[in-house]
Amino acid sequence: MSMVDQTIRIPRLSPKLEVRLLALYRGVNDSGPFTCLQASRQPIYRRTPFEQLPGALEYNAMLFRYTALLADAVGGVDAFASPPSDHPLQAEPYRRAIANKQPNAPDITTRFTRRGEARAASGATFDAIVGGLDYTAYGRERDWRRVAIIDDVFRSGVTAAATVTHMRKRGLRSDCEVIVACPLWLDR
Repeated sequence: MSMVDQTIRIPRLSPKLEVRLLALYRGVNDSGPFTCLQASRQPIYRRTPFEQLPGALEYNAMLFRYTALLADAVGGVDAFASPPSDHPLQAEPYRRAIANKQPNAPDITTRFTRRGEARAASGATFDAIVGGLDYTAYGRERDWRRVAIIDDVFRSGVTAAATVTHMRKRGLRSDCEVIVACPLWLDR
């Protein structure tokens, strides 16, 4: 498996931020070994346990390798978070692997909360996503030089950009390197 490491501007339709995107797989017409991550978002599978989704057995068998690859690629960071999600358990193993590699970097995931119904996956605008998030400052945002946003699937970057927008409102420097790390990049 070859890691995708690309600098892009997000959100894709109306860029506001440059990030380094790390993904284990870039799917244009398919989700490759991460089919179960994409299937969990499909209405026909909403009530299906994750373990019973297409490709889940193969994915779970390789999860230890996937998490290690992504954690190694992220490298040293000053802080990291997973944005609020309808599928938080899917990003969790990746965030844990990064936490194990970065014991001195705070996991600020719980400082983000979602209110309202705005979801990037359902086509909500950037402004709606920003308005639907709250962030409680950690207090050291000005000191951070590298932060990572960990998610399970990357599409347009709306949620990641909204997350960084909130951190910038609390002092994150504009020259801070932002890494978006995920197993699957659905590049359509």
